[in-house]
Amino acid sequence: MEEFKKITSNAIPLPMVNVDTDMIIPKQFLKTIKRTGLGKNLFYELRYDEKDAPIDSFVLNQDKTWTSTDPKLTIDFKPDDRSMVWYTYATGFKAGGWQFANYFESTAKEGFDPEELEMHEVGFKGSFLDDSLSLSAVAYNYAWSDKQVIKVSVIQGLPVGLTRNAAESTINGLDLNLRARVTDQTIINFNYAYIDASYDNYCDDSRNWTEVHGSFTACDATAPGSYSRAGGKMPWTPDNAIVFSVEHIEPTNIGDVIINTSYSHKTNVGNADERVTGLTLLDEIARLNFSTAIEFNNGTTLRGFCTNCLDVDDDIGFTLIYPGDQGGGARIKYYDGLRAGLEVTHRF
Repeated sequence: MEEFKKITSNAIPLPMVNVDTDMIIPKQFLKTIKRTGLGKNLFYELRYDEKDAPIDSFVLNQDKTWTSTDPKLTIDFKPDDRSMVWYTYATGFKAGGWQFANYFESTAKEGFDPEELEMHEVGFKGSFLDDSLSLSAVAYNYAWSDKQVIKVSVIQGLPVGLTRNAAESTINGLDLNLRARVTDQTIINFNYAYIDASYDNYCDDSRNWTEVHGSFTACDATAPGSYSRAGGKMPWTPDNAIVFSVEHIEPTNIGDVIINTSYSHKTNVGNADERVTGLTLLDEIARLNFSTAIEFNNGTTLRGFCTNCLDVDDDIGFTLIYPGDQGGGARIKYYDGLRAGLEVTHRF
């Protein structure tokens, strides 16, 4: 059997809803019996002008490639068999691309640049008391260049998601994890995270903020509705996050009874720049979850559960406001309410 030939290519957007098959390769180029050399005639009428000169704005004529070599260095030290400290330096890279979220000609021509990341991390992990107690702690710094950010633009009166580049942004954080086995059947977990995530240099030109929210000083002379988000908070990055959970497994004659409960609390969770009037900044998100299951010896499991058991209404989700035809707006709001259920599964 002949080996399969692997072909690697790129997906590209076109500024149209439908593509006529006659446009792919025009009929005048299909008189040959050869199966090669047709690529240069692909979308010929869109790709070249009447003098057969390439149209620079057409996506097939934009030859963009991105390559990167990203080093990573880790140094660790083990003072004993049960603990370790380490330092890691690494860089990261995410290729650029074109806009897929719309089929408007003005924006299909626009692409976005690659993003680059430089990371520093220092950490500790260890176990104590005959492995009944474990602790890990990690402090980190992420520095982004041209971070890719999905924004909503208003084009021809409609909201369209576009990928933009935030010039410079930084995340500093701390993660702590504590795990304790208090008995042979009971385990307690505690997690804490501190995150300071902000834009250092970001001119947001994706929407007409003046029209929506009043007067702003434009940070880009070519985009009068733009404004600077330098110092603004990154979306969906809480300042503090705590998760506390308890798991207990009780063996019985008919099977194991497993009880899980967890509580999470996040503060200052913003889904937009907090300085923009009308967009939601969540002060906190709190959740209490609980489940009880019986794993019978015959392979059947009966499980009851609830999420957000206290039915806390903290407006988790997002609010989207954009100018309408009459200068108005639309508001979309989601609520993650109480969910409860009963599950029965069987393992054959």
